[in-house]
This record gives sequence, C-alpha cells and structure tokens, in this order.
Amino acid sequence: MNKKTVLLGCLFVCHYAIGNDNVTSVVDSFLNCDNSFFHQLKDNIEDISPYSDLTIKDDIAYIPVSDVSSTNDHEYRFKEPIKYRGLELAGYQNIYINTNLLGKYYYWGFTVNNSIKEIQGRLPQLSWQPFNEMTAVANSRIYDSKNHDKGWQNNPYIFDGVVPRANTIEKSIYLEKIDDNHAMLLCSLQGDIDKNTLYLIHPDMKYIDQELADKRESKIKALQEQQTEHAIPTQKQSDDVKISRD
Repeated sequence: MNKKTVLLGCLFVCHYAIGNDNVTSVVDSFLNCDNSFFHQLKDNIEDISPYSDLTIKDDIAYIPVSDVSSTNDHEYRFKEPIKYRGLELAGYQNIYINTNLLGKYYYWGFTVNNSIKEIQGRLPQLSWQPFNEMTAVANSRIYDSKNHDKGWQNNPYIFDGVVPRANTIEKSIYLEKIDDNHAMLLCSLQGDIDKNTLYLIHPDMKYIDQELADKRESKIKALQEQQTEHAIPTQKQSDDVKISRD
C-alpha cells in the first residue's frame, strides 16, 4: 500500500467521523426542545441529507412530513437509520392536535429502534420520571403567560390526564413505548399556545401553518366553484327546461 492510498483512506475516515459528529450534534440540539434543532439542521444540510430530505426556509430547515394534523401521515422514514449514541433513529414525527377546549398539542421527534430502557440508559443526562405505564417524561417546564417575567420554570407536577392550566404552556421530552423494541422520543409543547411562542420554539410550524391555510383555502375555493356550477344552469339546460314547459 503506497502513501497516497493511506492518505486518501485517512481523509475518508476523518471526513466520515466529522460528519458523524455533526449529525450527533444536530440530534443533541433536539433534546433542548427549542429552535436550535432547526438551525442546526440548516447548518448541517450536507451531513443530514444522506438520511433525510429537508425543507429549507430562511434561516432554518426541517424534516418534512405529509400532514402534521393527520393520524396516519405525520411520520417521515429516514433513507437509512441514524446511529446516535448507541441508538438507532428510524424516522421523524411531527404531530399537531387541536382539542379546542383543552388546548393545542404539538409533538415532534424521532421514532427509535430501541426499547425505553435502552434509550433512558443512553441518555442519562435527562431527568426521567414516570408518566404512565407506557411513557416517561424529562426536563418538564412550564410558562405562565400571566407571569411572563418569570420565564420558563421547572415543572415537577406533570401527570397523565391533567391538562395544562389556562394561560400556561408546558414543554417536556416524552419517551413513549411503541412495543418492546421501539419507542418515540418526542418534544412536546402543549396548552394555551400563542403563535409567537409556537414559532419561537417550533419555527417550522410558521411555514407548515401557512401550507395548511393554503390547502384549506384551495378546498374552500374548489367547493365554492362546485356549488356555483350546480347552482347556475348551462344554456343547454335552460333551453331544455323551456322546451319541456312548452
């Protein structure tokens, strides 16, 4: 083996290692459950693109899903799994649920090909606590819009079945069991969420909201046009009516 071959091999290994470090840093930023994840995606497009398509908007990028408000089309499966700190990330989910009376719920994060126990063991820096039989939570925070000077506060009192109080927003990391060998690792933002707070923490939703609004407008326009077509008879229909009356 000559020196040139050795050098090229070293350059390849170094490039691969740097790429892996960048991908790890991107996923690390996700655990903050803030906008840093979306900025990191934009800053590391080249390293993320072998695993996932990205939608690029202004100073952020995000992983696209078909429909955040759908029960079936809110997941993107990676081209190949991302290896992250001993875990295998198989896909990305982006979910929006509007309960009207009980607030708005946003979830975004990864489908993981590991058990809950394995994930918790690989992410010991997170302060996990049980939520229910299928779910654990970590890093729970709460924001009171009537007391905004205090900012985000620790929220140790998060329980299953208890919705956020009026004028408050809760933020947590959720780890939910799919089966014995798979789980969802998600950021959650829920409660009385205003657009400014949503777009600050979850900035991709600014563009996704616009897409949803455009789709609704297109559907309404198509329905109105359809109703107009049925309401206004064609000239031939008018002539037929006139002949039948004669």
